[in-house]
Amino acid sequence: MARLTAAQIKQYAYTAGFRGADLDTAVAVALAESGGNTEAYNPELASSYSRPGAGSRGLWQIFGAVHPKYNSSAALDPSVNARGAFEIYQAAGNKFTPWSAYKGGQYKKYLSSVPGGVPSGEAIPSSR
Repeated sequence: MARLTAAQIKQYAYTAGFRGADLDTAVAVALAESGGNTEAYNPELASSYSRPGAGSRGLWQIFGAVHPKYNSSAALDPSVNARGAFEIYQAAGNKFTPWSAYKGGQYKKYLSSVPGGVPSGEAIPSSR
């Protein structure tokens, strides 16, 4: 299991396209959703949308039943997961409403752990 720091997650989020205050929110959402565990998987068995193997994956817990493009082990790669999170965010009108940790407010307790500043956008930190 690879557990990333808030700074590492911020680099992935920045590279995927998140900017400004939404960059920090994206990091906080990822921490609330997965605890920074790149291999986090929730089978979502209680969801009416779910079917075997179509659970939520990776840092941003992308729900494979709703986002079939990310319904594979590739979504455990932090770069792929960050790009997927950014696509989902954009499709939601540049909002974080698709994430339960955002809607429920759990992400707020992680905002203070997000490092300040803007990543360089150059090197992606190693997660493995």
